[in-house]
Amino acid sequence: MNKATRYPPELRERAIRLVREHRAEHSSEWAVIQSIAGKLGMTPETLRLWVRRDEVDQERRPGVTSAERERIRDPEREVRELRRANEILAPAVTVPFASFVYFCNQENSRMNAWVNTPERIAGLALPGVQFMYPGDRWDLTVGTFRSAEALARYRQDRDRIQLDPPPAPVESAQLESAVGDWLTRVRSKLLNRLLPQQMPPFDIYVPNIAKSVTVAPARGTGQVHEATAASADAARYVMCSQVAWFVFAFPWGVDTVWISGMFRDQQFATQGEHPIFRLARREPREARLVSALKFRSVAQWRRALQFWRWEKYFRLMSRVRPSQGARREQLPTLYDAQGS
Repeated sequence: MNKATRYPPELRERAIRLVREHRAEHSSEWAVIQSIAGKLGMTPETLRLWVRRDEVDQERRPGVTSAERERIRDPEREVRELRRANEILAPAVTVPFASFVYFCNQENSRMNAWVNTPERIAGLALPGVQFMYPGDRWDLTVGTFRSAEALARYRQDRDRIQLDPPPAPVESAQLESAVGDWLTRVRSKLLNRLLPQQMPPFDIYVPNIAKSVTVAPARGTGQVHEATAASADAARYVMCSQVAWFVFAFPWGVDTVWISGMFRDQQFATQGEHPIFRLARREPREARLVSALKFRSVAQWRRALQFWRWEKYFRLMSRVRPSQGARREQLPTLYDAQGS
């Protein structure tokens, strides 16, 4: 057995205590160590090392403490514990959830051609991926799944979905008024006053009321007129009247419709996003910033300023990385699909 560990802890503590208590009775520390060691049955050098170690542990002498020495003695212990934890916690299977959507309106149902479905995920044959239907239970002792049955039930649910009709139509005058107010609001911003002057006009085809809307940012006007086959084909955007009204009626309209896919951009592949909509999407963010700046303390003001700074930074990085060429090659694929 190792000599450093063959003495019980109680003996070590007693020996160290006796050295301290009888130090004044001897001419030197070494003398008291020799005396105590001879009475308790250990070598003087062993007792001297115990005393020095205790002084370091009590921070009376510089050096590495016993706790730190114990940790350094086995540097791989923490790594081994982490690896063991990973082995214990590593999932035996993966059950995807909250990953499937379905566009259930006639205005955006075309997007279902590109969404993930349980069948598509199952077709990838990913190792360990299983499926469960709401209400299914998994017996940990058995470890089996009824994925085929779950997939069949998902398919039946999807086949039973009835598409919602397009939203109720909006009158032409109401739509035209919303476009005009929106252009006025966008152009009223100090940073926006000169930019719309350089933006080309564009048309929106509104099929459910057989109208087209010509939006002219430079003039600040939006005019509704009867649609023709030629104007429908040449229109930049296609959306129903209520969606078009929603886009222009609310500061968040552009962002919301952009996410929902309730429109088609027929020229995105060749021209990219129209600059007026990039300008419009800044409005809700600026509104949030103005609201945040109504601070009640310096801390709130600093926090709002920090959020604003990081938002600007990440928006800049999203334009720089990847390169413009790479982004232009990737984006048309989505919008070609969306516009088809």
